[in-house]
Amino acid sequence: MQTFQLELNEFADWTSDEFNTLKKGLIVSTSFRRDMMISGQDEGDSLRRSVRKLHRRHYHARRLKRSLHKRRHHRKRFLKDWFSNLFSKNNTQDNANQQSNVFDWRTKSVVSSVKDQRKCGCCYAFATATIMETLYAIKTNSKTIVDFSAQQIADCSSNGNNGCAGGNFGPSVRYLSDNGGKIATESSYPYEGARKSCRTSGVNEIQLGNIEYGVIPEGNEKKMAEALTNYGPIFIGIDTDTKLFMFYKTGVLKIDNCPTRRQDMDHAMAVVGYGYDDALKSSYWIIKNSWGTKWGEHGYLRLAKDAGNMCGVASMAYYGKLT
Repeated sequence: MQTFQLELNEFADWTSDEFNTLKKGLIVSTSFRRDMMISGQDEGDSLRRSVRKLHRRHYHARRLKRSLHKRRHHRKRFLKDWFSNLFSKNNTQDNANQQSNVFDWRTKSVVSSVKDQRKCGCCYAFATATIMETLYAIKTNSKTIVDFSAQQIADCSSNGNNGCAGGNFGPSVRYLSDNGGKIATESSYPYEGARKSCRTSGVNEIQLGNIEYGVIPEGNEKKMAEALTNYGPIFIGIDTDTKLFMFYKTGVLKIDNCPTRRQDMDHAMAVVGYGYDDALKSSYWIIKNSWGTKWGEHGYLRLAKDAGNMCGVASMAYYGKLT
């Protein structure tokens, strides 16, 4: 059964080369260290953290041993309660499962409007800005979302980023950290659709705080869903090397034999939620793109979830934290 629809959109007269060069812009990083954190701490801090972790493991091991006999004592009571509640649990199981299939940061008013990268391969900058916007709104418990400057990231970041010729999340976060944990507002450093000289004056910058990020285990959609709900939107790389992405209109996108290798990822987006389509009987990721609101579902894509890491949705995924 076909689960999505296509349409001839504004890209209908673009060549594949034009589209790939101007509407994408993800550079796959050569290093993919898990649980990488950007916090400006030196090797001494790292050693002290390791010692503290060792102490905590020893402490928790002793507590675990002491608690084993208590667990045995309560086991009979647990079994009794389990059997007595079995039928009531079965009655509510379907509702619980349905609720666990739905999560959307947009409903919490912490996701900004969809942007258009135009003819500049800086998708990574927009995806990074989306992550930081939501993390900042969550951190400050803000009732209004502040748009951050993708132009600043495209203009000023380097060491793996190259303006309109592509980049990634790691170099973008490293730039923001080196900038004192600050990012410019979109209103003071607006998007121009081309790389410009890095501006350092006349810019209103927001203090984000200490920026940390980690890597989702490659291909693990369950862990990605957990990170999404626990931390915020997820920066992803995805393989969009098909006209099905180019002309996507609506529905849950499923592509047979879509590549999942990290080295094939060519476009960055931000996952902001997940859901379940009753009519299509399909779980999906809710993904914010940077191709304007005329593309897809008002600028969003629904991509098949738990479908074998569709198009590498979890092959190169990062979560962020502000402390």
